[in-house]
Amino acid sequence: MKRLSNKTIIFTYEFGLSSDGYGGGQTILLSLIREYLKKHFTVYLITPKTSNVIEEFKNLKCFIIYSKKYDSQIYTSLSLAKSFFNLINKFPHLDHSNFKVLSFTSEAFLCLIICKIKNIKFYTYLAAPKIPELSYFINLLNIKKNILLILFLLGAKFSRKCFCISNFILNELKKKYNFKNLANVNCGIHNKFLSFKYKNTEQNNKINLLYVGRLALKQKPIHLIIESLENINSLGKFYVAGSGPDKNILLEMVRLKKLERKVIFLGNLNENSIIKYSKKCQIAILVSNYESFMITAYEMAALVRKLVLSDVADLKKRFSKFKGIAFIKNSKKDIIKTVNSMQKIKISNYDLGIRKNFLNKKFTWAKVYEEIEKY
Repeated sequence: MKRLSNKTIIFTYEFGLSSDGYGGGQTILLSLIREYLKKHFTVYLITPKTSNVIEEFKNLKCFIIYSKKYDSQIYTSLSLAKSFFNLINKFPHLDHSNFKVLSFTSEAFLCLIICKIKNIKFYTYLAAPKIPELSYFINLLNIKKNILLILFLLGAKFSRKCFCISNFILNELKKKYNFKNLANVNCGIHNKFLSFKYKNTEQNNKINLLYVGRLALKQKPIHLIIESLENINSLGKFYVAGSGPDKNILLEMVRLKKLERKVIFLGNLNENSIIKYSKKCQIAILVSNYESFMITAYEMAALVRKLVLSDVADLKKRFSKFKGIAFIKNSKKDIIKTVNSMQKIKISNYDLGIRKNFLNKKFTWAKVYEEIEKY
């Protein structure tokens, strides 16, 4: 293994790189690695070995060290921390002056201890869709979850800085766990999305809808969109991009409603494929019961003329001033009413330009990198 350079960052991420259930955490991790590589850092990623590794990670010019994955997440955390310890020990004469570690998950506390001993700068990043909470209903599963949560919270609370994906998460951590070391670094949008030129699809007779996100009904009530489709005027196709634990439930729902020709499940898409399908669609619709940021909302605001969003996180505060973006309650009635009314709205290139300028100024991965590097 090569010697680490002065500019080195190690990312630790406990959930692996499997394309099954690909979500916001992996998106953030991938984007940060890309940004640090652009800045000529030597980048290491330590993560459990999983099948079906996301294609974009395979093409990164960073060092990926796979720890062992166990059925027990506690053992998986221990294995990841051991791999981190072994990596550090391979470089006994390490120059720590411009060297840092950024942990995302419950291995954080163990990595923190190692970094304290080795005098290495240690940071954490909280990208969860909501603040994790301890469960006081005692059973074996909850005990394990509580242990993992406590390990992350201890690691985060005593890190040099705990970076948050939004002010919403930052304020919740302050209120619930009395954190003092927080910094909101926001989130970014891929440069390909920011430089995308909106395609004029207004003349199409059929209305195509697009959903991008995890297929997990507890958080994302996509079934409400499917239940609404029969009442959407001039519906063409409903494209569903993403994966998750409830895909089979949604497939069965589509089959029972005989909507197989209308609802197209695309699986996980890379950036180029997301752009390809956004060109086919007049409206993106993203539903969620809770979020800390909702990366896909910002991405779709850069790609699709019209956007229908659940009123979660700070989305309404950020986007309500822009034409072509509407907010819904998570109900079939509201989805039907809003999508049908959005079809009548005309969005000019000037309107789109104002929206794109806002995104370019506030939400790039270069800005996230700059915020992290302040500390």
